[in-house]
Amino acid sequence: MVDGCISNRKAENYSNGNNNELNHSQYKKLNTSLGVAYKTSDLSSVRVDAIFDRAKDVVFPALPIETSLSRALITSVAYKQFFKKGIIKIWDTKVYFNAIEHYMDDTVTLVSTANITNNATPSAHTATEMMKFVENIGGNRDSDVTGFSADNLDPILKENNNRIAITEEEKSNLILFMKTLSHTDFNGQ
Repeated sequence: MVDGCISNRKAENYSNGNNNELNHSQYKKLNTSLGVAYKTSDLSSVRVDAIFDRAKDVVFPALPIETSLSRALITSVAYKQFFKKGIIKIWDTKVYFNAIEHYMDDTVTLVSTANITNNATPSAHTATEMMKFVENIGGNRDSDVTGFSADNLDPILKENNNRIAITEEEKSNLILFMKTLSHTDFNGQ
């Protein structure tokens, strides 16, 4: 038995639930899959599956980053054996191989940071920068920021003065969690 499919999509900008177009939300994507199964006996079979996925020019709304190229090859080989007698009724073995390439590009600037000084920006790439950013979510009351600014900003953020609605306790818990991810005892740096 052989089965497969192929799809090639070129998506334009997304429209949200309020029918507002979100600029910079387009993408191009190719998906293919192929599966081949062979019955080796009345009680056994082999199946080989492969998926190839390629995405280009994927832009994430309200983030200053895009994926210029993402490719994935996901494969598997499966063997299934049924037994008429004994304790074991089915033996099912599967072996996988995956190869993934993902190229991020932060040269796209969708978020304006012109009014932000000494505060983290949404384009935080290190744990320290990300923690600064989280500390300033919703403004820190002393050196407040203007919040996010982008044409494609989610309406929920716009309704909250371009800020993420988060309590001080939630913010503190998030920072504590992020510190565990960046602690030198855990990451070896």
